Amino acid sequence: MQRLPLLAATGQPARTRWRRRAQLMQQIGVFTRLAERAGMLLTMADWYARLAEAMSARWHDSTTPPPAPFPAFRSARDS
Repeated sequence: MQRLPLLAATGQPARTRWRRRAQLMQQIGVFTRLAERAGMLLTMADWYARLAEAMSARWHDSTTPPPAPFPAFRSARDS
């Protein structure tokens, strides 16, 4: 939540803006999938899913293409 003001800030390079938004969308997706799989924090997961929908509607480029995985988390197929 602390990063939300950065996502909407004007004056950033387009790549930085996209990267920040795409990272947050990926993080939200991971959280909601884990919460649903565990059957825990479902209300929060629902709220985050709705937030992601609103962000996608506002920033169409935030979901495609997804950012490349951080090097430490890349698998052989990502290279």
